[in-house]
Amino acid sequence: MGVIGNVSIVNKKNTVTIAIVAVILIFSFVPWMFYTNLPVLSIIIGIVAVWMAYNKKIGYSFIFIALSFTIPYSPSLEKDIIADYIWWPINAIRESIFLIFILYYVIRKMYAKLITKHLLIILSSLLILSFLYSIYNNSNFLELINWINTAFYFILFYFITYNDQSSLKDFLLLLDILFICTSIYTIIEFIFQISPYQSLYSQYITFGIEDEIGRAKGLLGHPLVLSSLVIIYQVTLYIRLMLFKEFKALLFALTLVIGVFTTSRTTVVIMAFSFIYYFIAAGIYKNPKKIIVIIFIITITIFAALNSLQYYINNNLNRIETSSSEHRMAGYTSVANFSADHILGVGYTDLTKKIKVEGYASKGLIDGFGTLDNFFLTQIAAYGIFSIIVFAFYFYLFFKSYHYRKKNKMLFRSAFMLFLTWCLIGLSFNLESYLCLLLLFSGLYAKLNKQYLIEKIEHKESLLKNNNYAINHYC
Repeated sequence: MGVIGNVSIVNKKNTVTIAIVAVILIFSFVPWMFYTNLPVLSIIIGIVAVWMAYNKKIGYSFIFIALSFTIPYSPSLEKDIIADYIWWPINAIRESIFLIFILYYVIRKMYAKLITKHLLIILSSLLILSFLYSIYNNSNFLELINWINTAFYFILFYFITYNDQSSLKDFLLLLDILFICTSIYTIIEFIFQISPYQSLYSQYITFGIEDEIGRAKGLLGHPLVLSSLVIIYQVTLYIRLMLFKEFKALLFALTLVIGVFTTSRTTVVIMAFSFIYYFIAAGIYKNPKKIIVIIFIITITIFAALNSLQYYINNNLNRIETSSSEHRMAGYTSVANFSADHILGVGYTDLTKKIKVEGYASKGLIDGFGTLDNFFLTQIAAYGIFSIIVFAFYFYLFFKSYHYRKKNKMLFRSAFMLFLTWCLIGLSFNLESYLCLLLLFSGLYAKLNKQYLIEKIEHKESLLKNNNYAINHYC
């Protein structure tokens, strides 16, 4: 067992079994008991996670990710009674994460160096910025509270996931189970129109959200949130292939099926980009045999898809052909004009309304979704030149991997692939607003960065073992 500071790196006596069972139970019960016993379930799940952390059971951090992916993030939440329920699991996740942080950081004083001076400066600057804009907008500090509930817990979750003794392989195994469970619900919902949240989804027509009708949502209530999970999961399959030479063919095929069901242009574009990145980063282009195998697999996949999913593929192609870029381009034009006159920003509160009222909204923004639908544009419009603080915060975890770019190139390329995925998804919608995506990205960064430490320790232990063998053998 390797140890750094007070952190156990590997514990061979510990297994991920409890976490696996917990994830399956969460997906089995939470969605169907959402309207009835959700408060009790949320508290129980939080207590179980804290108990597992206290007893150093591996995989406890993933329980929060699993719970967050059973919550419907629907555009109609404000108009539905479900809004009263959704806060129970969200608050249970936040409070449990905070309790585990207190347990590890304050009581056990485990690996305090994770909370670095630079990170504290960036986080403090972000909270001060949101505090000032809360006063400016007279928003009863809602802007500050919002950043505490996102940025603060983004970092806390990184800390507790890093201290979770589960390995990167354990984390990816749990992610396999999460994706399979999500896919089962998605297929049942999309093909058979059976879902624990069907009453909610039927209101998309009532509330005039026509763009979401006929698109798979699974348990997540929003096609883009589901497509983001599909994209991120497929990226982890590439990462697993690069780091461990493991290829999950059936799960990879499943990402394509669920991706088609979401009818998302973002999914198509980022999946294509991810494949090209993997093709270059893994050096596939240097190996003619691998190229032939990949071409064969792609051909078979396309043939199978055309025969079994032709209707849904046609829907995807139709959305791409008939869609207009007017809304997207309007966001860039509107923010460019708005930011030129508001170099210090105006804060996040009622941002889109301010852009429209002050006459900066281009036609596509007014006639389209009514939102910027872009993480980067939203931050630039909200905070002007200070938006660099927001970007520095969210990209900090990636840049922690930069120092091992030469010592472990493939691990760095994996972290860089995850970073690019965040950026590309961010160009499609405000992903920082969704707890499940924040936890997943934070957890993956934690495990990738810790993987370098594990491999470094294993290398040193291997050298020490070989040296001891040589000494005993020749002396």
